[in-house]
Amino acid sequence: MNDDQLLKVIALVGNLLDGPPFVLPPDPPIKHECYGNSFEFVMHNPGWTLVHGTPMGGANLNERIGHAWAEREHNGVMWVYDPTSLYLLPADDYYRGGRINYAVRYSAIRACVMALREQTPGPWDETVINAAHVDVRPEVFWKPVTPKKRTSKKKRLDKRSSKLQTRK
Repeated sequence: MNDDQLLKVIALVGNLLDGPPFVLPPDPPIKHECYGNSFEFVMHNPGWTLVHGTPMGGANLNERIGHAWAEREHNGVMWVYDPTSLYLLPADDYYRGGRINYAVRYSAIRACVMALREQTPGPWDETVINAAHVDVRPEVFWKPVTPKKRTSKKKRLDKRSSKLQTRK
């Protein structure tokens, strides 16, 4: 199963299990770039909230790390979608599993304001900034916004397929 098929299955399973419906961004998520992936996901999915927090992680899972994900309430249950690791779970399970003790929530509008002001999709909060982070290159996940011409669905799928084939 290729990445596109896996992403479609995850979205479908979330919808079938009465999880919150969502639209996947046009490009697959980039490993170790949770802030950009989560920001992009929230921008494509109205009703979702961007969250930056500090789960336990690192080499031995014994240090606080900075991380980002999305949350949404659906049918009385708060859901978490982590577009980097592709988890869709009830928030209680996600927070318990990650031993998350600190989280800051941003509406889509607030996230846009912060991203423009700080010139990065995150982190923006001092506690999250001071947590350990995987070494990432901001130029990979923070690209200048340029208007794009709309392309047909077939062209987008062909382009995505060719990108995946070049990664293999």
